[in-house]
Amino acid sequence: MHPRLPLSSQQASQQSSQQCQQAGLTTSSLRYQTVGSALHADVAMVAIVQPLTARNRKGAKVQKRPLIRRQLPRSSKTPVIYVSSSTPFMSAVKRVQKHLDSSLRNVTAAAPKNASLHSRVEALRRRGGEPESGATAVTVMGTNRAVEKTLSLASWFEQKADCAVELRTATVGTVDDVLVQGEGDDESRVRRLSCLEVVVRLK
Repeated sequence: MHPRLPLSSQQASQQSSQQCQQAGLTTSSLRYQTVGSALHADVAMVAIVQPLTARNRKGAKVQKRPLIRRQLPRSSKTPVIYVSSSTPFMSAVKRVQKHLDSSLRNVTAAAPKNASLHSRVEALRRRGGEPESGATAVTVMGTNRAVEKTLSLASWFEQKADCAVELRTATVGTVDDVLVQGEGDDESRVRRLSCLEVVVRLK
């Protein structure tokens, strides 16, 4: 068992990458926990992609299917942004910031128009603590090779004084098609991927 030490998100990302390279594994499963303002990492190295069987190695071709994205109801106040390894970092930052700014405008519009400045501030504070106030929590999801970039996004927003960041981990499954050449039926396999969810909201 790896000791649990307080790490910044950048240090946790570097440590997991180095351990993954030393172990010669294809991917790593990361478990992060937010305690106060510090990020704690408990890294467990696992090989996610299972090797093909002997039959599949002979002239077989693996066709990967895209991940199934969960459908959220229209009334949901938690937009989900999916990040891939090729997503530009600042582009993802701007998308998250856009949703946060939109949430702030919605909360501001809910304050009485004819109220004084002090009353507006107090109204915003009261509404900000209520789940139904219209405040938006933006969820950023990254799997496999995009986990490190998703963690970098968490670090970027963690350094902002007006943002609260929460990290969650999960394992998602996707089905790959194994196309067998010549005689024989095509097969399928389930591939497990580590997933990191970053929830960003305004304080």
